Amino acid sequence: MLPFIPIGPFSINTYALMYALMYWVIGFYGFARAVRLPYPPQILGRGMLLVVLGLFLGSIMPGLWLSLWGWLTTGIFSWHRSIRVIGGMVAAIPLAYFFLRHHGIPIGRAFDLGGLPIPLGLAIGRLGCLAAGCCGGVPTDSRLAMMLPDLSGVWAPRYPTQLISFGTDLVIFFVLVGWERFGKNKLEANKGYPFDGFLFLLFLELYFTKRFLVQFLRNDNLPLIGSLSGTHLFFLAGIGLVFLALLVRLSRTRGI
Repeated sequence: MLPFIPIGPFSINTYALMYALMYWVIGFYGFARAVRLPYPPQILGRGMLLVVLGLFLGSIMPGLWLSLWGWLTTGIFSWHRSIRVIGGMVAAIPLAYFFLRHHGIPIGRAFDLGGLPIPLGLAIGRLGCLAAGCCGGVPTDSRLAMMLPDLSGVWAPRYPTQLISFGTDLVIFFVLVGWERFGKNKLEANKGYPFDGFLFLLFLELYFTKRFLVQFLRNDNLPLIGSLSGTHLFFLAGIGLVFLALLVRLSRTRGI
């Protein structure tokens, strides 16, 4: 574990550093791809800045709410170090949609371009979770086990869910990159996918599936229905909705 990086008389919080790097990668890499669109870079830059701001504020909102609730109920304010990326996505996606719609920018194409860097950023953020000891796994005697703490600081052989998520997010990123390039010059619009927005929907489907499966191994899993937690149900609903959207768009594209 490396919660802090010492630099002379100073120390940098590794968790905060990795998540700051996550936002930077998503923002700058996304902007570098978005400028392929035939629109002024100033407008595209403002849009990407708005998206990253929404991602950041949505990510910290659960922790802020817990901190305020603790202050209201106990009179003691204690900041809950909690970054919920899915909360950031829930905030950022509508912001991006309405911004693009307002400026008449093709929504599907913009999401494909700007959304591809997201899993790369998420992978970087998971390294921050590993350094901080959060989002860890349940105790296990599996060969995959690593000595890791839980949020209470109890060390035990646990599933390294942070590293599992890190590796899976990287795989998702490279799948998207490969799919974008696959079939080039064979499909319409010189893309390796059948319709604008496909790449982003594919990312959501893969990410929701990954989070649904990894949740079984995490130590913050609180069963609600059988072995399924509220988090499981949320991502299961997301998997179904995105799969339905993919089917509808594919059927329209093929004229079925």
